[in-house]
Formats: sequence, C-alpha cells, structure tokens
Amino acid sequence: MAAAVMSAIAWGLWFWNYHPGRQLKSDKNIPQTIVLAIAPGKNRAVLTLADNTSVDLDSAADGQIAAQGGAQVVKTKNGLLQYQVSKSGKIDGQPLYNTLRTPIAGQFQLTLPDGTKVWLNNASQLRYPVDFVGNLRSVELTGEAYFEVVPNKSKPFIVTVGTQTVQVLGTSFNITAYPEESTIRTVLVEGAVKVKLGEQAIILRPGRQSENSGSVLQVQDANVRSATAWRKGFFNFDNASAPAIFSQLARWYGISVRYPAGIPTNRFDGLIGRDLNFDEVLKILDQHGLHCTVNNGEVNVFQDTR
Repeated sequence: MAAAVMSAIAWGLWFWNYHPGRQLKSDKNIPQTIVLAIAPGKNRAVLTLADNTSVDLDSAADGQIAAQGGAQVVKTKNGLLQYQVSKSGKIDGQPLYNTLRTPIAGQFQLTLPDGTKVWLNNASQLRYPVDFVGNLRSVELTGEAYFEVVPNKSKPFIVTVGTQTVQVLGTSFNITAYPEESTIRTVLVEGAVKVKLGEQAIILRPGRQSENSGSVLQVQDANVRSATAWRKGFFNFDNASAPAIFSQLARWYGISVRYPAGIPTNRFDGLIGRDLNFDEVLKILDQHGLHCTVNNGEVNVFQDTR
C-alpha cells in the first residue's frame, strides 16, 4: 500500500474527488482542451539591500552576496539565503533592512539573523532587519509565508500584515495575505501565537486558524495539511471552489483565468504536485469536472458535465 501511495505521489496526484453540487447545463459547444507546456514555478527571488541595490538570486553565485553592516548575506549551495551576523547590523545607529521578493511562479527559503526559517511562497514579499536589535524581532509580510521561529522568551517575534500582527515566542505557522484576496489567514502548526487586529486579540492553538476579513477576527479549525502543502511541493485542495483552485494555479504558473460560462459550482478535494507542467494539471482537472482551454497564457474554465 505504501509503495502504491508513493507511486501516485511521484505522478503528482494522490487523490482527487469532487462534490457535484448544482450542475450547470451541459454545453456541447465547449471547445476541446488545448495542451500547452507551461512550466511550473521554481526557486527564484530578488533581494533588495539597504542601499536599494537589487540582487537577482537566480543568477547570483553561491557564497557571500553582500555585507550589510555587521551581517554577511550568503547564498548557500542548496539555494538558500542566510544572514551571518558578527556585529550589530546598524549604520549610524539605524537598523538596516533588506527585502526579499518572489515573483509569480517563484518561491524561496530564507534563514533570518536569529536562525528563524522562512519559506516565501510565490508573489510574496518579506521586509526584515539584517540583525534583530532591541527587544523585538519584527518583520513585514505581503503574500504567503511559512515560519519556523527560533524560541527567545526575552525577544518576541512579530509578523506585521497590514493592520494585523502575529506575535510569537517560538512556533511554526503559515500566513496567507495576498492583496487580491479579501481574507488574511493564519494557520498554527505548533506552539501558540497571539493574533491582533485593532483592539481585538486572540490566542491560537495548534490546528486552529484565524481569519481576518478587514474588521473582525474569527477562529476556526484548520486543515493544516492543506494550508502548508505548498511548502512540501503540493497543492492540497480541501472542499475547494474553482476560484480557490485557480488563484493558486495562476500564481504558480503565471497564467490568467476567465470563466466564460460562469463560475463552476463543483467543489473539489485533491493533491497535485507543484512540479507538474500546467498541461498535466489540466488533464487532471479535465478528468474531474473542470474543462479548460488555454490561449497565450489565458485559461478559460468551464464546468464539464459529460
């Protein structure tokens, strides 16, 4: 059984089910799928240094990239970005900040000066000091990231996302906060975090998530595997709508999406490898009720009731 599961994962699909819901009328004029080889995203990012110099990490050689105050910025042989601090990362008493940006169809891993590990998903940005001085470790996020925070009771770690903050001492969690989406979602994997929005403050425990729609924090059970699957190289869809599926696919494959016949009503469960070419993903979707055509990177999505 284990061998069968590993074989399925190697092909990029573990399981895939769909919930029909209300069916749209079958349309015999739905065009046939046009297979197009669009490659998946990969490890790539741009690092902006304190003097606004930009470094393309795709083409940067392994080894030291820059010196920022007392910190050495290093790209390792396995493609990670690390900060090695020998003295305070300040100039004239002011902390130095770097910004790591991933493009659409990009992702990157970063180790912060305190040893905290950050996985930055596609179309995301993290701003951080090159050394954590003072009583706090503060970073700013746009997009999506997974954090494994090194414990330090005397220096809490804080992630700012717009007007929301997430405060931790040492824990693992995932934050999704794309500007084009209406909800900021924080999913706790281990430890505990305090999520604050204005005067509201809640404590999350493992397996729970907060949702921030801009004015109110709500707490509910989380599907941790689904929320963190991207870090392990998968899309894990849990009762997902077509727009929820294609918002992730669009950022990973650099495509745009349209629904010419209206948004499909089916909902889906499934695990798909992020290493598949987009045409392979289309074949999976087509077999399970979502029919797509592609033209110059634009995807038209139909609900197929064949």
